[in-house]
Amino acid sequence: MSFLVGARFDISVICYGFLPVVLFCLIALFIPRRFNDSFSSFFAKFIKYYLLLLLISFLSFIIIDYFFYLFFQSHINILFFGVFDDDTVAVLNSVWEDYPIGKIVLTYLIVIAGLLYTAHLVSNSSTKPIQLRSKTLVLILILFFPLFFVGMRGSTGTFTLRREHTNITDNEFVNSLCYNALYSLKFANSERRDNQIIPDIPRELEIMGYENWNQACNAYREGEGKLFDNSLHSNTRFNTYLQQNPPNVIFVQMESMSTHYFDMNSKELNLLGDLVDELPNLYYFTKVSHPKLGLIEVKK
Repeated sequence: MSFLVGARFDISVICYGFLPVVLFCLIALFIPRRFNDSFSSFFAKFIKYYLLLLLISFLSFIIIDYFFYLFFQSHINILFFGVFDDDTVAVLNSVWEDYPIGKIVLTYLIVIAGLLYTAHLVSNSSTKPIQLRSKTLVLILILFFPLFFVGMRGSTGTFTLRREHTNITDNEFVNSLCYNALYSLKFANSERRDNQIIPDIPRELEIMGYENWNQACNAYREGEGKLFDNSLHSNTRFNTYLQQNPPNVIFVQMESMSTHYFDMNSKELNLLGDLVDELPNLYYFTKVSHPKLGLIEVKK
């Protein structure tokens, strides 16, 4: 069942890719006969370069989706847009470190070279040019055109192919076999668009009755501003020794992480990455139960 549904998604993508070619064929039916030869020549060149670009695009997304799945155990999803929304340079550096980019690029170039060579053979073949006004082509278009749009929709029902069509079993892995890289990108973009929040700050301030941002901040901190600020600072008692011998201490506060990474870490399964080499030089807290420090476990 998953392969049958997957075929529908693949056919849909292929039909969308070939849509410009089909439209050119329809336009050809209305081209005056005196322009038929020149239009046929242009059509042949268009197909050569367009289909090559289409194959390269499909291949690129398939490769990206494959390695994305290896890392995230999922097809392309909303995290994919982090390449553009987050620190792009840092993300690309991480990709460079985690993936065999050299081998991937080499394989990619070999496949592209094969596609270029195939396109060259086809363009230099001795086949006759396509007669875009032939009766056979017209008949084929009349019969094929309705089926082509059914293939684009991927369905004969009310709705076109949607994410819900991939839910064929309770097994998420089997469901993931149903759709391809292009539809994964489409689903991810739809999810990103649906969850995107672009607040209208001036409008929100106007609705709440504030004239500007500072007025809203002052209203929020009114009566508790000093308490809020003081709670973040505390001073130790004066110590003459410390004044004469200032301590050389660097304190780094970082976002907390789950302790099971530490518990499960081993030489065979490194869950801490480069942090393993720094742990002997660090103090880190593995248990904190209360702000009064009723239960603390410190390791070095």
